Amino acid sequence: MNQAEYPALWQFLGAYLHQDWQEDYANTLEALSDFMTNEPTFAPILATEIDHLLNSTSTADEAEAAILGLGSFFVPSARGGDAREWLRRIRIEATQTLRAG
Repeated sequence: MNQAEYPALWQFLGAYLHQDWQEDYANTLEALSDFMTNEPTFAPILATEIDHLLNSTSTADEAEAAILGLGSFFVPSARGGDAREWLRRIRIEATQTLRAG
């Protein structure tokens, strides 16, 4: 997983869910909202990249490794979550934001 393959995910995960993301956002959906507002180049392709990532991983552990490999400091399992489910939720929210905008 790399920036060239997943530029939108790399930007969202690395720049918005960075090491100190919790100082900037109450939760990951707030970070996503900021991303969707401030990244007009990447926002439209985020859902497609999430689909690609979900199709290229078959377990929550693989998905979480990909999330971390793309620069995220948010760790779904550390909060009792499943990385694949979290990605699906982010995809739904991103898609709804684009439709509303």
